[in-house]
Amino acid sequence: MLNREYGKAEIVQLNELTGDDRPVLAVADFSPGPWWGFNGVQIFVLTTDQLHMVQKGAAFTHGRLRRSIPTSSLEKVDWHIRRRFSREAVRMTLKKGSRRRTYTSKYQQGASLARELALRSQRT
Repeated sequence: MLNREYGKAEIVQLNELTGDDRPVLAVADFSPGPWWGFNGVQIFVLTTDQLHMVQKGAAFTHGRLRRSIPTSSLEKVDWHIRRRFSREAVRMTLKKGSRRRTYTSKYQQGASLARELALRSQRT
């Protein structure tokens, strides 16, 4: 699986964009839907009690926050690593109320974020 590290400067910039001064627990690139990159790419920033989703690209540089979800409102987080065409990807499904959203990451950080988010959703 590919590795995409976010540096301190990038994490500080993401904290400013989200307006959240809590420590960042995990950062990963995810794409909405079952395929990587087909529906764009979002940066997921997990803090102690929020999951921030920032659109990568133009919106990232203009400081527009796409969405923020309290982790306590997530009823269930399922994730698994799948292999297809000799490549691995992380598929994560978030359930909030009657809505279910699927996201895909091709990076190892996606697995780390999904694991941490799943643990946090089980605690609530």
